[in-house]
Amino acid sequence: MNVPREHSQLASFTLVLCGLGMMIGMPDPMPGVAFIGLSCWILMISESLLHAKVQLEMSNALEGLRRKQEAEVQDLLYFLRDSQISSMPFESMDGAKRLCRDLSFPAMVLGSNHQIITANQEMHDLLGYQPTALNGLPAHVINDIVVMSRIGELCSRPPYVDQKAVISKYVYVHKSGKKILGQMDAHTVGLSEGFMVVFHPEDRCVMSYEDISHLTQN
Repeated sequence: MNVPREHSQLASFTLVLCGLGMMIGMPDPMPGVAFIGLSCWILMISESLLHAKVQLEMSNALEGLRRKQEAEVQDLLYFLRDSQISSMPFESMDGAKRLCRDLSFPAMVLGSNHQIITANQEMHDLLGYQPTALNGLPAHVINDIVVMSRIGELCSRPPYVDQKAVISKYVYVHKSGKKILGQMDAHTVGLSEGFMVVFHPEDRCVMSYEDISHLTQN
């Protein structure tokens, strides 16, 4: 029921006038009293409906504001989390995986059990695998077992055991069995949750160590 307030006030005022006229002009004042009572009832119902309408609109507005604030808070939390991941990529697996994906060098993220969590496209191309084929495989599939065991042994002893990052000459095994020499950079992710590895193949270096040694000889 949506009756304009002005109409209800006019009807109430008209009933009051009629009621007063009936009370004055008729010997029985009860019909006039009834008209005045009806006038008060109409005015009361009109104000009650108006109050309910205003309350409903305010409730809807507050609910809309609450939802908007919740969305803004969620967006802010996402932005802060995204910024934290971007600024400190080695603090979490999400940050390491994002950095791995964005690097232009062959890279991958390993779990603490040496399973490949994710390898970027450059690593897949380097080792001759189809996209995402390395994800989920054990790391020994692409490693020379002897070299892998030896570097694991060295990194478990001082002075490397407490270091968050290590660098070493290394070798990976192509899908065809070919050995690919280069430099491996490994960094611990989080609280020993895993490792991020970046590999620089020897044949992609602009200058080799032999070239540098030759140029710097006196």
